[in-house]
Amino acid sequence: MSNSSSKLAGNVALVTGASKGIGAAIAKHLGAEGAAVIVNYSSSKAGADKVVTEISARGGKAVAVQGDVAKKADIDRVGSGKLKPEEFKDHVQWTIQ
Repeated sequence: MSNSSSKLAGNVALVTGASKGIGAAIAKHLGAEGAAVIVNYSSSKAGADKVVTEISARGGKAVAVQGDVAKKADIDRVGSGKLKPEEFKDHVQWTIQ
């Protein structure tokens, strides 16, 4: 896969609930379309790591970030610049399930 020719190349997607189910499918799809994906999870680190591995294996960029979006402190932490790799800091698209 060549991310440079993909629709979402140069964009970042933060997908909540991305460690399983619909969230994981959305994260993988966005990664396949060229977006760098922040795989957010509340409790399933293993599931999130698996999604990151699958995106990376297909040539995409992804990182797993823990945070419960029902808690303001976690939202602030997940959205902070401290958690974004350098390649993720230009654009963020939110996909919230």
